[in-house]
Amino acid sequence: MGRELVVNENMYGYVEDKEISKPIITEYCSFHEKGSIFPPHWHEQLMILYIEKGKMILQAGNHQITGEQGTILIVNPNVIHSGENINSDLAYYLFKIDLLLLLGNQPDLQQSLYTDLLLKNRFLFEEKITEDEFILGSIQKMIQEYEGKKEGFELVLRGLTYQILTDLIRSYTKKIPEQSEIDIQYRKLSQIKSAIKHMEKHISEKITLNDLSKVSHLSPVHFSRVFKTVSGFSPMDFLNQMRVQKAAQLLITTDKTIIEIALEVGFNDGNYFSRIFKKIKNETPSNFRCKFLNR
Repeated sequence: MGRELVVNENMYGYVEDKEISKPIITEYCSFHEKGSIFPPHWHEQLMILYIEKGKMILQAGNHQITGEQGTILIVNPNVIHSGENINSDLAYYLFKIDLLLLLGNQPDLQQSLYTDLLLKNRFLFEEKITEDEFILGSIQKMIQEYEGKKEGFELVLRGLTYQILTDLIRSYTKKIPEQSEIDIQYRKLSQIKSAIKHMEKHISEKITLNDLSKVSHLSPVHFSRVFKTVSGFSPMDFLNQMRVQKAAQLLITTDKTIIEIALEVGFNDGNYFSRIFKKIKNETPSNFRCKFLNR
């Protein structure tokens, strides 16, 4: 059942789904090693994770949330988030909800009030839900429909998603921010986008905090503060996450030596590269490659 996700070199930064015509994208994800499972990135969809087994840490903005079996985790749109597996076996169902496609087709007057607030990210939901029989039951029905794929299952998924959104609005809205607050958040996100693009483009080169602050047109101190507030990571920690993710992809798709890969992703010292890789992936580059090749 489902599929195992190992690494995706294009997951850092902004992620635009290929299945953009679907209002609800459902995936089953499983991991068998401790360590980073997806690097810092963001997207415009509302994301709901239902943890089937295991335990993980979700970093969403500057919030760190621990989720265990039976827990529901929420990631609000345009929030930078990353995940770490803290058990040997982790499996979860992922539902990405495109609110524009789900709600944007000429809603009636009664619906339009909520539609407008949702599409403008005016609802911010709590990140962790436990022991809510209504939402849990709705998600389990969504899983059954997704696995069974009987005629019309997409319509059932849409209806159940409406039910979940209603319960989130009623019971788990932690804040309805003013439009000015949303504008500030978008401005901060825009300020660090240029820095992330610079990291992507120059990943094999030496990158300093001054380089990143210059492309963002901010002082180093202000840039570091904004970056940490928006992403939950310092700029250099984010860069290391990106480099390790790229290195992991090269380890399993090429026969390049570890030192060659280290240099390609911007590490001039092989020992330092191995230490950072182990810190993020919880194993050395050589062990990571051997385990993957021996599967």
